[in-house]
Amino acid sequence: MILNKQDVFLLFVSTILFLLLFNGVAQIVWIALVPFFLSLIIYTNKSQKRKIFLIGFLTPSLNLVCGFWWTFEYSWVIFLLTAALFYLNFTIIVSSFYKLSVPLKKWFNQTNSLFKRIIFFGSYLVLIPFIWCLFSLLLSLIKFGSFFFEWGFFLSRTGIVSQMLNLMGLTFLLLLFNFVLAYLIYIYTHKQKEISYNKERNILLEVLLFIFLIIVVLPTFFSNEESTDTILVAAIQPNFYESWVWRTNQVDTTIIDRNLNLSEQAARQGAKIIVWPEYSLVADIVKDKPQLLEKIKKFTREHQVNLIVGSYSRLPAEGEHQNVALFINSDGDYQGASASTFPGFFNTGAMPANEK
Repeated sequence: MILNKQDVFLLFVSTILFLLLFNGVAQIVWIALVPFFLSLIIYTNKSQKRKIFLIGFLTPSLNLVCGFWWTFEYSWVIFLLTAALFYLNFTIIVSSFYKLSVPLKKWFNQTNSLFKRIIFFGSYLVLIPFIWCLFSLLLSLIKFGSFFFEWGFFLSRTGIVSQMLNLMGLTFLLLLFNFVLAYLIYIYTHKQKEISYNKERNILLEVLLFIFLIIVVLPTFFSNEESTDTILVAAIQPNFYESWVWRTNQVDTTIIDRNLNLSEQAARQGAKIIVWPEYSLVADIVKDKPQLLEKIKKFTREHQVNLIVGSYSRLPAEGEHQNVALFINSDGDYQGASASTFPGFFNTGAMPANEK
C-alpha cells in the first residue's frame, strides 16, 4: 500500500484546511500547510523519496481543487498553466528539502560551536520559506505574476508590518510559522532525541512566539495610536461566486444591489470614499448599461459619497476589454475611468492600459 493511515489522515486534514482557507476562513493560513510540511519532515528523515514526491504531488492537487478551480472557467489553458506552476513549485520545494535538509541536520549534530549550530538549524528552518518566496519572486517578473503563491494576501489588519515587509515578507513569515509548528509536532510525536531535544524545542517555541508578535501583536499596538469613530474611506467586499457567467447574469440585480447595500452601511458610518473590488460589475456600464451607472450616480448624490467602482471597458476588438476603476463623485458626476496597467493573467482578453 503506497499511502498508510497516517498519510491519508494528513491529506484529509489538508483538504479540510484548504477548503476552510479558500472559503473565507483566512486565519487558517497559519496552519494550512502544517500537514504537508509534517509529511516532508517525516519521510525525509526516513529517506523515503517516493513517498515524499507522492505527497508533493497530492498537496498542490488539493490546493487546485479546493482553491483555484475557478481559473478553468476563464480558460483551460490558464488552469493547466496554474497547475503546472503549482507542481513545479512543490517539486522544487520537495527536491531541495530532501537534498539539503539531511546534510544540514548532520552538520548541526556534528558541531559543538553554538554559532555554527544556530546557522545550520536556522538554515534548515528557513529552507522551504526561502525557496517558496524565491519562486514567487521569479514569477513576479513575468505576466503570470506571483498572486497564487503570496499567501500573505490572506492576512488582514497587518498595518505597519505590511508596509515594512510587503506580501512576500508576510508569506515568508507565514510559511516559517507553518514549518516550525510542523517540526514541533514532529519532535513531540516522534520523541526526537538526536539533536538536543529540549534546546531544539525551546528554539522553535521562541521562533513561533516571535512571528506571532510581529504579525499579530505589533499591528494591534500601532493601530491603537490613532483611533477614530468615523470611517472616512471604506473598502467593501461582497464575496460573490467567482463564476464570470453567473456574475454577468446577476449584474443588474443581486450584484449591484449587494454592492450598494454594503456601500450604504459604510456611508452611515461616515465613509466619504467607498471602493468596490475589481470587476465588481462585469459589464461596461458606460457604453452598454447606462441604467446601472445612473443608479450609482443617484446613490452618490443621496448619500454624499464618492465611489470607485471596479468594472470593465469594452474595446473595439472582439473579446478585448480593459480592467477599469470608474470614478463617481458625491454630486453624482461620472468623472472618468482608470485602466489597470497590469491586469491579472486569468483575465482573458484584458488589455493593459498602454495597449489598445
